Amino acid sequence: MPGSAAAAAPKGDYPRSLRMLELAKKRLVGLDIGFHSIKILVMSGRQKQQNVERLLLVPTGNTPAMSEQEREQRVSGLLQSVRKELGLKFRSVHSMIPGRAVFYRPLRIPVVTGDRLEKIVRYEAKQQIPFAVDQVLLDYHIFGGSGGELEGVLFAVRRDTIAQHVRLLGKAGLRPDVIDVSTIGLFNATRAMPREPGEVIGIVNIGATTTDIVIEHEHTLKFSRSAPVAGNDITLALQNRLERSFEECEDLKVRFGRLSSSSEPSPEALPPEWAPAIDPPGLVEALDNAFERVVTEIRRSVDYYISQPDGMAVSRILVSGGTSALPGTLEFLEDRLGIPTERIDLTACSPVDLAEVITPETAHSALVVCGLGVPDSLDHRVTMNFIPESIQQKKEFEQKRSYIVIQAIFLALLVGMAVMYVKKQLQFREQVYEHVDAVNTIDDRLGKELKEVRLEQEEMRKRFKMLQEIAERRGKIMENLLEIVRVTPTSYVSITSINIEHDRMLIKGRASGDLGVKAFM
Repeated sequence: MPGSAAAAAPKGDYPRSLRMLELAKKRLVGLDIGFHSIKILVMSGRQKQQNVERLLLVPTGNTPAMSEQEREQRVSGLLQSVRKELGLKFRSVHSMIPGRAVFYRPLRIPVVTGDRLEKIVRYEAKQQIPFAVDQVLLDYHIFGGSGGELEGVLFAVRRDTIAQHVRLLGKAGLRPDVIDVSTIGLFNATRAMPREPGEVIGIVNIGATTTDIVIEHEHTLKFSRSAPVAGNDITLALQNRLERSFEECEDLKVRFGRLSSSSEPSPEALPPEWAPAIDPPGLVEALDNAFERVVTEIRRSVDYYISQPDGMAVSRILVSGGTSALPGTLEFLEDRLGIPTERIDLTACSPVDLAEVITPETAHSALVVCGLGVPDSLDHRVTMNFIPESIQQKKEFEQKRSYIVIQAIFLALLVGMAVMYVKKQLQFREQVYEHVDAVNTIDDRLGKELKEVRLEQEEMRKRFKMLQEIAERRGKIMENLLEIVRVTPTSYVSITSINIEHDRMLIKGRASGDLGVKAFM
């Protein structure tokens, strides 16, 4: 539930770079889809200095006999054609839904802020809106407060109504950035209107299917209503009386219609095709009777407001809308309501500079769409937006996309630098591995040579040991032989042979007698 307050609110938690991007030059296209015409407002410039490029009225050719689907197809086709023929390459639009599709309730709540304000507004919505909260989209605006209370307005619209509006725009290749309400557009479009201190002003826009009525006091919206009676009902009243087509009766009303209060002279006669059915006085009478229904709805709205605890007498009424072009409208309303009535001067009351684009055709019908072009920063502007959450999220993402792109580029640079660093580390590691492999190769070659040397040393050691053993054995033999020679009595014994076999020594000899043998032994 977005909500808004009279005091300037922070832009949110967007980065400063993104807030700077919001100031860049951009185009705003406002769209008010009416029954008989589509009003298109094209503006360009910076956020606080936008200029009106075009203000268009595109006739739809709709009739009450058409089905809703037929009217949607006609409108979407016209929007596509206008974009193509005029070279308007827009896709995002600020559009609005009729006030009759919206539930309005005034708010008087304790002075709270933040989450508590949201909770209280949601609680008030549950108590006052005749639908479950999850079936509607809510928005509100707080004007200020006194005496320990905040004063504001609460609006709610069914989700299926918004879905139908989004679908209509989608058929034309459009996507809403803002979905506003016709009564709020009417209020916003008159913020530059000259006013006296303390004035209570009623602003009335009489269209084809509804009559929007708002009442304000000191730039505070006090009352809002869309009455289901307007220009088409006047035409249908003629059709029922004359039994002609809607298109013929509409043409008769526009070309020759006037109310009895008009100061313009009445035509002496109507075209021949109408002469048998109705004459000029009869046409005036028929239009007066039909217009009385419009007056009744306006009177009911004014009386209801006055009957409220904070209601006050309405000082004057300002009128606009295509049906208000009917001669005698202002005088008729003033006479029936007893309240001074004026026609709204678009160039004087709108904060949007329309001097270069306003035409007699758009002067009566373009007030509501001009409310979409009023900057958000303007004092006393009521900001409403009923776009679905899915579109809101996508819009927020697109608003942050430039910042995200910058972050992505920065992240890509970091990743690139990290990859380069890792690559260098891998190259260094590869070099180390190559060096280690080279060392290991050298070690392997030296190891083989060392092994061979060790084998040779072992062989030499074995040979040396063997020679040592032989030498030791020979030394012992020599010692034995010398000992034999020393102990042998040469007078009695003579040694004939000595045979050495491993650990035995066989001595053979001769003795001259037993005495000699005994002497040797």
